[in-house]
Formats: sequence, structure tokens, C-alpha cells
Amino acid sequence: MLPIVPLPPLKQKRKNSKANISTINNQIISSPSQIDKSKNNQFKINISTKNNNNTNKKNNNKNNNKIIKKEKIEKIEKIEKIEKTEKKEKKENFNISFIDRAIINFSKGLYSLSLQDALKSMETEDSSGKANYIAFLCYLEMFDIKSAEKLIQNKNKKLKNLLESKKKQILSNLNNYKSYPKYINFLQNLYKNNSFFPKIEVQFYTDDYRGVIAKNKILKNEIIMVIPKQCLITLEVALNTSYGKKISEFMYHDLNSPKHCLLSSFILFEENNPLYKYYFDLLPNDYSNFPIFYTQKELEYLKGSPFLNLIMNKKMDMQMDYNKLCEKIENFKNFSFERFCQARLIVSSRVFGIAINNVKTDALVPFADLLNHRRPRQTQWFYDDSKNSFVVQAIEEINPGQEIFDSYGKKTNSRFLLNYGFALENNDMGEYQLSVAFNNEYPLFDIKQKLFKNEYDFIKIFNLNNNFQESQILELISYLRFLLYDENINELLKVVLSAKNMANEEMTINYYFFYPINKKIEIKVLKHLKYLCEQALGRYPTTIKEDQKIYIENKNKKDFNFNYRNCLLLLMNEKSVLMYYINFCEYCLKLLKTKKKIDVIGKLAKDFKDNDFKLNFYIRDAILKLINEREEEEDDKDFEKKEKQKEDMEEEDI
Repeated sequence: MLPIVPLPPLKQKRKNSKANISTINNQIISSPSQIDKSKNNQFKINISTKNNNNTNKKNNNKNNNKIIKKEKIEKIEKIEKIEKTEKKEKKENFNISFIDRAIINFSKGLYSLSLQDALKSMETEDSSGKANYIAFLCYLEMFDIKSAEKLIQNKNKKLKNLLESKKKQILSNLNNYKSYPKYINFLQNLYKNNSFFPKIEVQFYTDDYRGVIAKNKILKNEIIMVIPKQCLITLEVALNTSYGKKISEFMYHDLNSPKHCLLSSFILFEENNPLYKYYFDLLPNDYSNFPIFYTQKELEYLKGSPFLNLIMNKKMDMQMDYNKLCEKIENFKNFSFERFCQARLIVSSRVFGIAINNVKTDALVPFADLLNHRRPRQTQWFYDDSKNSFVVQAIEEINPGQEIFDSYGKKTNSRFLLNYGFALENNDMGEYQLSVAFNNEYPLFDIKQKLFKNEYDFIKIFNLNNNFQESQILELISYLRFLLYDENINELLKVVLSAKNMANEEMTINYYFFYPINKKIEIKVLKHLKYLCEQALGRYPTTIKEDQKIYIENKNKKDFNFNYRNCLLLLMNEKSVLMYYINFCEYCLKLLKTKKKIDVIGKLAKDFKDNDFKLNFYIRDAILKLINEREEEEDDKDFEKKEKQKEDMEEEDI
């Protein structure tokens, strides 16, 4: 029904009322399509014109609103369909999904997750025993014998036999190793944190010496261990503590080993923290294999070795760090210096350098630090940001029962023994710390001392090794050239100035480089280096042959003292380096006596048939250069002689 627009009053013009009404009705009511929905007096006749102006806008808005409403309705309908299908699938497959997931997680070695799904499946289904079986196996893997016993109820013989076998294994290890209960607790905590290592287990050799072996065949590139981030002890975890924040204020300018001190402090303060106690409890109790804890009798094994100085220096550094921490950190004095040293050794021998989200850090990683050292390595490790975990991967095929090794790097026996507490039998990385004193026994001492003032220490230490390409050897040879120079002072000044310019402009290593000066000085250098090495060998009470005999006779004996063994390996390694340089000096002295460069090249080709040119760079840059200069000098002398002979003959003719 159309709205009626009120008409104006008609009382004043009664006579013409009919005509007026009719005309008004014709104007207004005769066109009902022009009448809007409005009911107010202000929307009378002119309402139709306003509507005409806005019709296009309203139509567009209505169309847009319709499209938006349709899209919303379609989205809601899709969401409702998805939710309905998901609910149906959950209702239909509720029990199956739990048991299937339990089986999958068990096959992956995720025993904690597998157990959760198996138990849920047991609560919600009348299964054929699958869930019960998976739960039983999970309990066995996680060393929860009591829970496993409750499940089988002595009915299933197969499960009962598995249980008895596991009990025997545990009982045997409990009888042999006091730390085995700690190991069980260690594994249970790692499983609770969803760690992954299904094909490997720890092999006990002694209470404190353990290794990791393969339970099943491991394929190349297979992931064998995944340790989640929450199990790692990183620098950031330590810095997030109250004492860690205080240590961060001074660690980089007051401590000798700032990062190691930070992690060591965490071990000491958090020793009884339930989050980490399972890991700390399994750490070794005996540190007597580390040289800083050697007895006086054991230190006697190292008589004549510069390694004794390394031990003393490490103790001094640790003592300085300990004193500073006691001074700056409240309650740090509650920890003894010995306990602090043990914590430091734990860190230095077990820490991993990793990057989490491209940020470099150091971390202690439970289980991964049980891998022993061997080169070439069998594994590689890294932090996987996608897994948010530390990952160990096999890089070769490993058979069941075989021990799995990591590599601690290419290090000398002195580094292995000092920081890890062992030495290697066949280590091709030899090292000897040779001390060279700068004193008045050398020619032109006063002048040389003034030239360098305090830039040279009175005793310099050089790390000799059997890789002659090292910068330390270059520095040693250069230093000896400077010390033994005894000729023209002005020439010495030129050499020093040239060396200083090279050090400032070209050289990145921190020493002055002296090129070969002449044949006479180079012979002195080689003879003096040989003398220093022979003198060092003379400080040992035994020869390398005597050490080798003792080692061969005792290495397979069970009662062979482990520390004595390590000391023998270290001493033999040091002596072999000294003998290497004695032979090197003798060889180069023979070359310098050779008159022609071509003869030297022929001798090198004969002596180094396998292209093993360990001395090549020195021979090329020093020996051959000096021989070449000598040939040129001799040629010049011959030329001068011939010229003189010509002049004499001409004078005679005249």
C-alpha cells in the first residue's frame, strides 16, 4: 500500500474544493511511481527529483554489497564443509590414527611420542594388542622396566623373553659400572625431550670412559642423532642467568678464556638444577688423565719436555680466571679451585661450535659429546634450524657393533693431551716448542737491542712442526738471520728497515721478515738451528729408540699406565720433530755446498720422486736464490779476470 502524502488545509476555499482536490490529486496521487518511502512533510513533491539523482549510486552499492555477501557466504560454507569432513574423519579414524602414529614414531626412534599415542589408543579402542605391544617396546627402550612388566602380566611369552633379556643387560651393566643408573636416567630424560638416536647406544669401557656404538646397520648420510635445542647448554642460556649477566660485564677484558669460564660457571651453579642434573650426573668423576692433575711422579715422565711449561701456563691461566670470578661473582668462592678446573676441562673437551639462526655460539650437547675421536671421521654434525635441533649424520656406512667416531680436528699430541687427556699413537701432526734466547752471546747485541728496543722479547718461543710451510718456521729462520748477522752495521740497518717496511705494508703476521742475506749467514743459521735441536734432544733422559721399545713392549698390557702411555707418545712425537729439523739442516747445508744450481735441481728431483716437497719453498726462496747469486758473482769474477787478462795482453803488445 502506497503512503499517502498529507494535503494542505481546504477550509478557506470551500467553494472551489472539488476543483482544487482534483488538481492536487492529479499532480500527486496520479503518479504513484514517483512517491518515495518517506513519511515526513519535508519529503513532498520534490522527493522524486532527489531519487533520480542518486539511483545510479545506490544501484552500484547494492551490487557491490551483493557480491561481498556472496563471497562471505561461500567462504563460510567452505570452512563448514572442511570442519564437517575433519570431524567425520576423526570420528571414523580416531583409534586407527593413534596406533598408526605410534608405530610410525616408534620406527623413527621417537619413543616418548610413540608411547603417548599408544596409551591413547589403548584408552579409546578394543584393539588386538598392537597398542599394548608398542607401549611395551617403548617402555623397554626407555628403560622403564616396571611399567613394561605391568603391561604383559606374564601372559605373552615373547614379550616376557624380551623383558628378561633387557633385565639381564641392565643387571650386567649395573654390576660392572657404578655410573650405569645415571646413564639410564640420562637416556630417559633425553627421550622425554623427544631426542632421537634409535640405531646407536653407549658402550661402557670403564665408569668414566665410554663410546658410542651402532645397534643396527647405519647407511651413508643417515641421521643418527637429533638433540632438541632445549637440551643444549649454549652461551645464551648461561648469559640469561643472574651470574651470567654479571660475568658478561667483564669476561672479554678480564678473563683468559671468557666463553669457557661462562659455561664452566653454569656447570657449577646449575649442578643440581633438575633441567640439567641428568646430564651433569653422567659427566666423568675422574680427571686424573688431564696433565694439570698429574702427580709429581707422573710429571717426571715428561722430564726434558717443554710440555711441562704448557701445563704450568694453563694452571696459571685457570688460577687467574678463578681469582677474578671469586672477586666479581657472589658465592663463587664456595666452589674450590679444583672443582673449577674440572668444569673448565669439561667445557674445553666437550664444547661444540655451532650457529643457531646464523648466530655463532658454543654449546654443550648431551650424548653427542660421548663420540670419541678418530681421523678420518665417520660423522658430521651441525645445528638444523628447521628441526630446531643439533643433528649428527653418518658420512659412511657403519656396521652393527662398530664404534662410531667423530673428529676433534687435526691437532698435535700436546694439544690433545693438554685439552682432552689423551695422545694418539699415529699422529702425523708433530710439535716442539723451541725457545731461543736473545742475549749478548750473539754478535752486535747492543746495536740490535737498540734497533728493536722492546719489540723483541729476550726469549722467544717457536712451535716447530713437521710441516715446514708454517709461518712459525719462517719467523724462526728470519729471527736467526737477524741474531747471527755479524757483518757491516750499515747493511744491517738496511735489512732491518726493509723488514720493518714489509711488516707494516705487506705482512699480516706479527714479525719482521728477513730475506736470505748471503750464503755465509745462511750457513750459520742452519748450523745454529741444528745445534739448538741437538741441545733440546740432549735434555731428555731417554732416546726416541728407548721410548719406542718401552711402548711396543707394554702397549697391549692391561696394567700399562694410561698416563705413562700418553707421555711416551708425546715424547716420541716431540723427538721426531727435533730429528726432522736436524736432518733438514744437514740436507740444506749439503745443498749450499753444491756449486751449480742445475746440480741442486737434479738432486731434488732424485730425492723427491713422489713430489713430497716439504722443504721446497725454503729451497726455492733461500737455497736456490743464494746459489744463483753465487753463480752470478763467480761469472762476474770470471768476466773481470778475462777483462784483466785482455788488458794485460794489450799492454804487453804495446
